[in-house]
Amino acid sequence: MRYARICPNTLSWCQPSGGSKGKPNSFPGIHGFGFDEWLLGAPTINGGHLNGFRAGFIQAYKKQMPNFIDDVTLYLLGPGLSRTSVIEVRQCRRMTDAEAAYVFNQYQSSGFISSMQNQLSLHGLSMPQNQQPLDHFNVVFLPSSASLLQHQPCTSGYTRYSTLYR
Repeated sequence: MRYARICPNTLSWCQPSGGSKGKPNSFPGIHGFGFDEWLLGAPTINGGHLNGFRAGFIQAYKKQMPNFIDDVTLYLLGPGLSRTSVIEVRQCRRMTDAEAAYVFNQYQSSGFISSMQNQLSLHGLSMPQNQQPLDHFNVVFLPSSASLLQHQPCTSGYTRYSTLYR
């Protein structure tokens, strides 16, 4: 099990909750949202070998090799650098470039990308231009393998923390 930081969200990571998020030079700090805010709200994929899976974005997986699989606990960074676990995803897999393009096209044709844009516009935000599919969605998992946690302190031990989400 690994820990990875996730963008703060007050809507259970089903849609963006708005507001500045993070350091000014980070993606959420610049754009006011993170693509991980749809992690639990994206629809399942219909068709292909990803049928029944949900795609999402986890910053710490951005630099992982395609097909990397692990259980991950997502955490928020709080006061005094305390880490609070908020979501657990078992068997989370980093997608390949081709899979990310397939997922993006599936979500675009189903209207989910338009829905994402509409949700952002409610907060006066918009998606940046010239993004690649892996910048929107980089992991897949079965919806049943993801669960919200009751904001509990992260445990230590063999797990390594990812600091990629600055």
